[in-house]
Amino acid sequence: MESLPWKLRLGANFSDSGKISFLVWAPRSSKLSLKIRNDGNDSLVEMKRLDEDFFYKEMDGVSIGDLYSYVLENGKERPDPVSRYLPEGLHGRTEIVNPDIFKWTDNAWKGPGIDELI
Repeated sequence: MESLPWKLRLGANFSDSGKISFLVWAPRSSKLSLKIRNDGNDSLVEMKRLDEDFFYKEMDGVSIGDLYSYVLENGKERPDPVSRYLPEGLHGRTEIVNPDIFKWTDNAWKGPGIDELI
C-alpha cells in the first residue's frame, strides 16, 4: 500500500534522528507539561510554547509502547487529543505508536454500498 502524501503534525511523531516530538494545540493553557511512563517510571517535563496555541517537546529515550499524557496547569492529566491508541480507555494515557511501521491488513475493504447508507 502506498504511504499517504501528508503526515499528521500533531501528537507523537518520530524524527529521522530517532527522537520523538510531541505537538499539541492547547490555546487556553498558559503552561503545559508532558508526563511520560518509560521503563515503569514517570517523568514530568515542561513543554515549550511555540505560539499562542501550540506546545512542543522533542525527546529521546522514549519509544513505542511508552505511555504519556498532558498535564494542565491545574494538575489535571489529559490524553493526547489526537491519540492513535488509548489502551486504558478514552480518558486514560496515550500509547506511543509509529504509524509508519503499521502493517495494514484491510486492503480489500471497500466500505458499505450506496444502497446500505442512510
